Amino acid sequence: MYAHRINLPETSYASCTTRSQERMKKHAAAPNVRLIRSNPSYHSQNCINRNYASLSDTPHQIARLYDEWASLQTSLRAERGRHNSLSGRLRAASPLKSTSTGDVVDETREALLAEAKELKAKIVAVEAREAELEAEMQELALQLPTSPTRTYPLATSQRCSSTELSLLDFSDASTVSGWGWYYFLNEAVLLEQALINYALSLALSRGWKLPRDQHGEQQIYTLQQSASHQGKKPEHALAGTAEIPLAGMYANTTFTEDELPVKLVGVSRCYRAEAGARGVHEFTKVEMFAWTMPDANPPIPPNPHAETATPHPTTPTPTPSPSTPPQSSKIFSEMLTFQKDLLRSLHLPSRIILMPSTDLGASASQKIDIETYMPSRYNTANGPWGEVSSLSNCLDYQARRLNARVKLSGGPQGGKRTDFPYTLNGTAVAVPRVMLALMENGWDEEMQGIVVPEVLRKWMGGVEVIRKKH
Repeated sequence: MYAHRINLPETSYASCTTRSQERMKKHAAAPNVRLIRSNPSYHSQNCINRNYASLSDTPHQIARLYDEWASLQTSLRAERGRHNSLSGRLRAASPLKSTSTGDVVDETREALLAEAKELKAKIVAVEAREAELEAEMQELALQLPTSPTRTYPLATSQRCSSTELSLLDFSDASTVSGWGWYYFLNEAVLLEQALINYALSLALSRGWKLPRDQHGEQQIYTLQQSASHQGKKPEHALAGTAEIPLAGMYANTTFTEDELPVKLVGVSRCYRAEAGARGVHEFTKVEMFAWTMPDANPPIPPNPHAETATPHPTTPTPTPSPSTPPQSSKIFSEMLTFQKDLLRSLHLPSRIILMPSTDLGASASQKIDIETYMPSRYNTANGPWGEVSSLSNCLDYQARRLNARVKLSGGPQGGKRTDFPYTLNGTAVAVPRVMLALMENGWDEEMQGIVVPEVLRKWMGGVEVIRKKH
């Protein structure tokens, strides 16, 4: 038997040591404040479109802070010029002047020195306020969701149940772990491992690397420590996806151009509060995560919902040739092809959905979901389709917060410059949902059993059809 439960957190696969949030916050690089304050209406509407209405005034607040900062800069120009002039005169002049009675203190120089000290004190005070404004703008900018890369849209039962096939046991699991939990039994255990092994093998055959997490990043569900451990041992958390530790592997890392892209695939137990579930739901998922070169000239689409939106300024860098798409776009297409090939090989009818602004979250600039046909959902509000996979391009949103950078050519005087790499993440296989889809779509009425896809059979001990146990 194989039990899915959550009552042994210290030995949980997804339990991971947290890093200092303060440390990551200190090193996080803010988004491009210039782009935000130059077009606050666009970024404000972007917050509203993506269900972050509470942040809709933040871009305008950044613009107001910048106006104050710019005003201080302007007000100090005369003082800085005068101070520089005085400093030059004082360095050239002698503190003494010769008279008929001997050398005496030069009163004119003393007056200049007093004026220079007064100007210096004023400049220091204003520069301190400028630093405060810069820090506040960066802090606010980090709260904003990323910008989208493209225009986005605005917002039967099984003939034989899994319990009859001796694949799932809800009754005994509810006694052990409470309502909603279950045991995998018999071929279901093999089917879960077969899906994991198949997804990993397919990913490895296409150049994705399989690391083992040795770092750990904090996620939503922090575990309570015993009183004797508080302040002495690091906290642990239950990760909602392998994306968290896979991203954390390269925190505070500087890549070279030839090191990108980095393509990672990982498997983990995941813990989330699913809709309609009681408490935290545990499931297994294989996740893909990639680091890529930043786009040479990232597109900023016009905002169709903000009448006051103006074109975004862009950095004067060369635009890639249409025949050479950005690396992040190529990896996005590669990951989508992987997802489609995997579902086709499992004979699961699926559809791809371009996600609207309200479902992008804060980090994704572009996101698609893949849903699979599930007959048991015919009478539900969303119809006979259930999500089994997703794919997101987060641009530099995660890299800035992880302080990950890449050294690029084209710097001053032919040297190097640094920029932020892009990150992408996508589901290779969400195991329980795909298992459900396989059980429903694989049912054969004549055989009175579930036909196992051929690509999984080598991990199923040669089982071709899952039938009732007599």
